[in-house]
Formats: sequence, structure tokens, C-alpha cells
Amino acid sequence: MKSFDKIAEDTQVQILNRVKTMDGDMSGIEGYLNLRDSKKTMTFMASVDDNGKWEHVSVSYNGETKKLPSWTEMCAVKDVFWNPEEEVHQIHPKESQYVHGYGRKENILHLWRPVSGWSEEE
Repeated sequence: MKSFDKIAEDTQVQILNRVKTMDGDMSGIEGYLNLRDSKKTMTFMASVDDNGKWEHVSVSYNGETKKLPSWTEMCAVKDVFWNPEEEVHQIHPKESQYVHGYGRKENILHLWRPVSGWSEEE
């Protein structure tokens, strides 16, 4: 994942909140994403989760809508937050581990990558 400072330099990103750990280290950012080829503003949350094991970005359209981001939009989101050669996955968990909505909001998509990369990455 790109550094949070590098992500903040992207003109498509408007950061509203920087999330810090108890130690004062940066653990995440939240804000708005205005993708160049999209007419709608998205909200995002980017973080390093599970004791620093996973990089994570969640995105949804801002406001009340039942629409999910398209494949093309998710590719653009990937490009904002990760480097070109970093492999990122959209994971479909076991039904028993599925979370319906996040922060009282439905229609959110998530991208994940282990901090150390996937085992087949070079």
C-alpha cells in the first residue's frame, strides 16, 4: 500500500480524518474519493488492520444509494491506494464471518492485501 502521505497527495482524495493508534502511529485515513471517470463521490476508509497484518480499503457511494461501485471504479480505487505491481483482492468470506454493512451503511466493497504481500507475489 502507498503511504498515507502519498495517498493524500492524490488530487482525487479528500481526507477528513486521520486515525491513530494509542501509540500515536498512523493506522488509517477516512474521507472522500472523487475518481476522475466517476460522476459520484465515494466515501472511503483505508487502514492497516489486525495488528498490522492486513491493508484494507472500503469504499461506497456518498449519500443514500443502493448502487455498488463498478469493476472499473474498483480498479481506479486500487490505483489510488496501491502501487501498480501490488496484488489486491476482494474477499468473499464464509457466511458465518460475513458482516452485513459497516457503520450502519450497506453497499460497501472492500479491498484487502496482506502487508507482506500474497505468497505468489514477487
